Amino acid sequence: MPPRDAANWTANPDDLTNLLQCLWERRSRIGDGGNWDQTVLNEAAVYMASLGTPEKGGPKTANSIDGKWKAVRKLHDFVLQVKQKTYVGASGWTYTDEGGFNVTDETQDAWKVFASAHPHFRPFATSGWPHFRIVNEIVPSRARGRFVFSAAAPQPASTQEEPETQPQSQPDDDDDDSSGASQPLTDWSQTNFGDSQPPNSDDHPQSQPPNSQPTPPTVPATPAAATKRPFSDDSDSATPWSNKRGRTSGPDALLFLGRSVQSVGMSIEKSFAQRESSAMSPTKKIKLARDLLMEDLAAGYISPLERTRLSIMFGRDVYAADAYAADDEGGLRAGVGRELLDPTPKNSFDYMMQ
Repeated sequence: MPPRDAANWTANPDDLTNLLQCLWERRSRIGDGGNWDQTVLNEAAVYMASLGTPEKGGPKTANSIDGKWKAVRKLHDFVLQVKQKTYVGASGWTYTDEGGFNVTDETQDAWKVFASAHPHFRPFATSGWPHFRIVNEIVPSRARGRFVFSAAAPQPASTQEEPETQPQSQPDDDDDDSSGASQPLTDWSQTNFGDSQPPNSDDHPQSQPPNSQPTPPTVPATPAAATKRPFSDDSDSATPWSNKRGRTSGPDALLFLGRSVQSVGMSIEKSFAQRESSAMSPTKKIKLARDLLMEDLAAGYISPLERTRLSIMFGRDVYAADAYAADDEGGLRAGVGRELLDPTPKNSFDYMMQ
């Protein structure tokens, strides 16, 4: 059982509302992992103490606030996964902010089975979580991947403007008036743009000897390409749609395309990979849950009788073991365990996370 002087977050629902408002005002100071440093936790503890003596339980200390925030953040992750259709086991349900899981008389039996395996969703049968929006504004964005733009990240060298004195100007520089005096377009540009002529092919007639025969505009492009793009022969670094002025053969284009498709497939596989806990075998899930039972018994969160009953239940129902092991904090697991032993239908926010 939790200590008598432990903070109580269910007696007064306004306690959680006030805490989230305090953290929202300090959301710019949250860490990249979604956790708070000790300074913010101490400030929140002082703020909660300024609201008066708690109706029940001890004061909201920095440690209790840290534990409560982690539980709220975990619930936010669960609700977000359901809304994004990525939560394992909730494929048949539709969640909305107004109606929660929108349980009806026809889906009541299916809901009892689902809520028994996932008790953290039990309060949201017909109404959504009222704190989802403010928590969603507090937690940092989780955008990941190679193509996510970051202003703080160094940009590729090809996007930087090169001095006019350097011969290896980028293809985009050909649209500038100053590029006409540097080098003519190469045969790659002429191949891709039909019969268009280089804009600077007639700008400097004095460069031709007086008695020499005129040369086609494409002739000076051959040495220019070697000067401007000495690295264009590196076929491993180019792609068929690259802006490098080198030609790519058909087999090389197919090879590059295959590599690109494989890279996209790997990115999608990583994005939609299941959680590590869902990949565990039923035997490992049961063992993990029973190990946590022993820890919670030693910490005083559950009684010996509750540990025995839950251990027997986990051996019969692996979903119950998975639900118990989903929380990181012993007090929260104890609340889940009691709900598994003695389910109490109750559709109110006070029921969330004992």
